[in-house]
Amino acid sequence: MNQSEEIHDSSLSTDVSCLEQSLSRINFGTCKHIHDLPYSILLKIFSYLTVDDRVLDACLVSKYWYQICFDGKFWQKIDFEDRKAVSDDILEKSARHSDNVTNLSLLDCGSTLVTPKGIIRFSELCPNLQELDLKNAMQGHIGDDAIDVIASNCTKLRHLNVDTHQLTDEALKSFAKHLPDLEHLNINQNRTITDDGVIPLVKHCKKLKELIMSQIPGVTGKSIAALGEREKKNPVMEKLNIAITGVVSKDIIPLKYVTNLTFLDLTRCRGLCYEHLVHVLTSCRKLKIFHATSVDLFDDK
Repeated sequence: MNQSEEIHDSSLSTDVSCLEQSLSRINFGTCKHIHDLPYSILLKIFSYLTVDDRVLDACLVSKYWYQICFDGKFWQKIDFEDRKAVSDDILEKSARHSDNVTNLSLLDCGSTLVTPKGIIRFSELCPNLQELDLKNAMQGHIGDDAIDVIASNCTKLRHLNVDTHQLTDEALKSFAKHLPDLEHLNINQNRTITDDGVIPLVKHCKKLKELIMSQIPGVTGKSIAALGEREKKNPVMEKLNIAITGVVSKDIIPLKYVTNLTFLDLTRCRGLCYEHLVHVLTSCRKLKIFHATSVDLFDDK
């Protein structure tokens, strides 16, 4: 991992007063070895090492350094992005280093050694998981059954990326059932998903404020209408991507109730025209980014 992947855990970096107290108690005249420093100071020092530096080098220096390198505070956020050698075994061992893992990224691992069974095992060991990125995590697809188990194990999930996993409506119904705190969801290119899954999702995941679901032809105006109804009572949605779906121009009118929108992608929305778009643009005053490329009948208005 590179320097951008260094872990500066909030529990290590924000409690400055504790560190200052530890420093104030050090007698630097008698502190002749790094081991003479308080454990909290050593944790802070080691937090500036990359994950590779800690687990491949520093941990081999001594048993004490091994203990520091594998302190649970370093393993709350686990980032294996683009690591092709990640396996089910590595996932389980990583999960066991901390009783409070909150983040796991397997983005672009494309590993042949990671399976749905391994991710399920990880979810069993990490019930406090809040962020999970499974986009291109493995060679195959995770499937609805595995997703249902993961969602039921990790009910605190707030961020979830399951882009391109051949999921169906059953997966979204599972999210609706188990993930009341879900805020960010990416289901791009799960092409068999339909309104039957999206509607219960937006109804029951009331904190959902980012929904990325492009290239899903089964998503139509029914889903947009359900979202509009929800937002009338409690507008929370901020980012919505419905590019290359079954949504047509007249279907977007209920988006006028999604007043907190800052990002909207209507790429290839069939027949998109001013008469329908004006309802959205005049109501969504917070909108900063708007995509509408490759649309038909997009006139000067």
